[in-house]
Amino acid sequence: MKGQHFIVTGGTSGLGLSIVRKLLKNKVHVTLLVRDVDKATRIFEQELGKTINVIPCDLNDMKSIQALQFEDNTSFDGFIYSAGLGYFKSISDHSFSEMIETYQLNLISFNVLYTVLRPYLTSNAHIVGISSQAAFSTQANAAHYGASKAGFYALMNALRLESPNLHIMTVNVGPIDTPFHQKADPSMKYAKKMG
Repeated sequence: MKGQHFIVTGGTSGLGLSIVRKLLKNKVHVTLLVRDVDKATRIFEQELGKTINVIPCDLNDMKSIQALQFEDNTSFDGFIYSAGLGYFKSISDHSFSEMIETYQLNLISFNVLYTVLRPYLTSNAHIVGISSQAAFSTQANAAHYGASKAGFYALMNALRLESPNLHIMTVNVGPIDTPFHQKADPSMKYAKKMG
């Protein structure tokens, strides 16, 4: 991996942050797509401009994704999609905006971003999608999150079949102690239940 160039989403918090730190430790150059440039700058102050570049991009804004531009000679050896969100509440308790935001970030934004990045990916690039075991297990109070991750899982599998030269990997994680749970379930009932 040394000397390769990866583009990463969700790299300023939780699992995504751990992944970026591991990439940097392995001498991989990282381009981060972030909504909060100031936060990324604080976190990666030492590496900024050397082994990491930060590009503003709000993954909930399709125009922001479609407006991404890279130099003609830019190439990425890997693309890691670690951005994601969920709201752990009943179907009827979700607002319209929460439903749309969940599917948009967990499924649609990946597809739009992949389409934008495809010309810059090397012919045998690694594409890693961080998903969830919720894609395979229906749970009360996690329907939209699980459905969005099931769709993401299906999309990654189809991409694997359509582009056999790419190295596609979907990582279906279980509960991890990250800030995700504090946002998804402010009551922390789910996290307490998982123990």
